[in-house]
Amino acid sequence: MAVVKTGSLISDIRGSVGDETFSRNQGGLFVRTRTGPGGTPTAKQIAITDAMTDLSQAWSATLTDAQRDSWRQYAAQHPRRDQWGKPTLSNGYTRFISLNFAEYVRVSAILRTSAPAAPPLPLPIYNMTMDIYTGALTIVTPLIHPLDDDTNYRAYLYLGDDVASGVNYYSAPFVYRTTNTKLLGTWSTDPWRIFPTYSGSGVRKRWTRLRVQNTDTGAISPVAQAYAQNTISPPP
Repeated sequence: MAVVKTGSLISDIRGSVGDETFSRNQGGLFVRTRTGPGGTPTAKQIAITDAMTDLSQAWSATLTDAQRDSWRQYAAQHPRRDQWGKPTLSNGYTRFISLNFAEYVRVSAILRTSAPAAPPLPLPIYNMTMDIYTGALTIVTPLIHPLDDDTNYRAYLYLGDDVASGVNYYSAPFVYRTTNTKLLGTWSTDPWRIFPTYSGSGVRKRWTRLRVQNTDTGAISPVAQAYAQNTISPPP
């Protein structure tokens, strides 16, 4: 580990550059060799890494100039909004990745090489319950979401870890779990039930995330988040 001394032009350095990571502790700024997560990656972690790598390469090597321009225009026309509803800047590359990522993780195929003509879908709103005996999660369908019944949709569900009952916000890690498709107003899985693994009894709380995508136009929604909680008891 090396200590970093700063001058009048640079007063702080944080983050990683190449193989080096800059940080600060009580002794001041320092730099160390960048390290990655330990352990053997799971199949789902590998799928996520492969999706990011493949989509990034596709942006440079597969898409045409016209297709890349379509994504840049799409990003400019449809800015994302932060948690306070304020528009934030994004670029064509990140919108191409974002719109194709969920489906690529599922089937290793690019859904759209050109940006959709339709605007992004609104934020999905959904309700979820937890069974008292099994802890199974039931996502209420149809979703509370302004979806056109005559259009095809796919809902992607991501599951978080079991957390304490007092946790009122959960950020990571969420793991892709399953999808549900809607065709001409009918969901393929209804009721939509998920069976997480629990050990023992007591109060259990699960956070989930959900995105909905129009499989015809490619338009995708922002990520919604909801949780369910119950006191799990052995069956009578």
